Amino acid sequence: AKKGFFDLLNEKAFSLTNIDDRNGEKMLESTKSRKFTYSLSRMADYNAKVIENSFFGLLLNINGKEVSTQLVGQFNAYNLLAIYSIAELCGLKQEEILVGLSKLKAANGRFETYRLKNASTAIIDYAHTPDALLNVISTINEIKLEGKLITIVGCGGNRDKTKRPEMAKIAQEGSDIVILTSDNPRFENPEEIIEDMKKGVVDNENLFCITDRRQAIKLATQLAKDKNDIILIAGKGHETYQEIEGVKHHFDDKEEVFLNIQKYLLSDAGKKMLEENGHRTWYGGVTSKADEDIFNKVCSITRVDMIIKKRDSNYSLLVEENGFNFSNGERQRIILARYLLRNSNIYIFDEAFGQIDIKLERDILSDVFNYLKNKTVIVISHRLYNNNLFDRVIKLSGGNLIEEKV
Repeated sequence: AKKGFFDLLNEKAFSLTNIDDRNGEKMLESTKSRKFTYSLSRMADYNAKVIENSFFGLLLNINGKEVSTQLVGQFNAYNLLAIYSIAELCGLKQEEILVGLSKLKAANGRFETYRLKNASTAIIDYAHTPDALLNVISTINEIKLEGKLITIVGCGGNRDKTKRPEMAKIAQEGSDIVILTSDNPRFENPEEIIEDMKKGVVDNENLFCITDRRQAIKLATQLAKDKNDIILIAGKGHETYQEIEGVKHHFDDKEEVFLNIQKYLLSDAGKKMLEENGHRTWYGGVTSKADEDIFNKVCSITRVDMIIKKRDSNYSLLVEENGFNFSNGERQRIILARYLLRNSNIYIFDEAFGQIDIKLERDILSDVFNYLKNKTVIVISHRLYNNNLFDRVIKLSGGNLIEEKV
């Protein structure tokens, strides 16, 4: 059926196929269109190499240019390469394609990744079929280090019963610990659904059966004790309900995960981790090895210390989801503090001060530039700043250079 689409194309059209797929080249056998190929492992018209593959994104080299993306896994590397190839064949410039790829985000409920308070990782995914579950588990095992994979999975009621033992088997074969739980039982007894699933697994000490999905998630977070441990919560993804006896009750896997996440602003616990490990991950940024004086200085010049004082709190102040407990300007100052502590040689600020109060912005900008006086700093902005702060000012309009001052 798919090949038929290729066969119908005329000479004015183009065909693009993945030649790493065993049927890829077969698709082009009878087409009259212009033929193009893409690959991650063979010579092709369009090639890509996976440089880094982490739970928070891919770093790819596509036709000689590096691009960082927020999508995860080798399957997404193929998807991104296909998008790039089509866009270039349609006449888009390489630079604008790469910028577009870097901005792409996963769909809601598809491989959404969160850090737990002990630095382990929770992944929420909609995988509710055997193939989808196998793909997501395979992707996790491609990336994860020496930690264990804890998979929570259930099956919907009043649906295909034959996939239940298969789903459980896939979970057990690809995971270190499996928790069988309830999904949307609908008009079936959830315990009977779990019994059907158990027919596909070996009963051992690493298999748990917990009907209450909330308790299943809580157990998984307790079992994830190492920073390299991964929790996969499969089946519901973006859904915000659980259907029981025809009634949709509010239930959101993400909310349950957030109950077990501790997201620090600039935490004392994080400082301790910094001393022990030489680096640490903050919610939203990575610091270099830094001492207490640098930490406090950065908080001072970005006026994050004012945020703490205003709330009569300390650097263990929790950041709610999306920073809802802070104003836009406060969020921007917190981001600035995290960014400065990366200790880079080059800093790029792209509209990085626009949400901050204008008077405070001038003071922060001056202090930030003084702090970075031995670094290369690039500021991109629609605002006109004091030119005395810069060594070189370039004004652009419509993509054209209209003025340059040194």
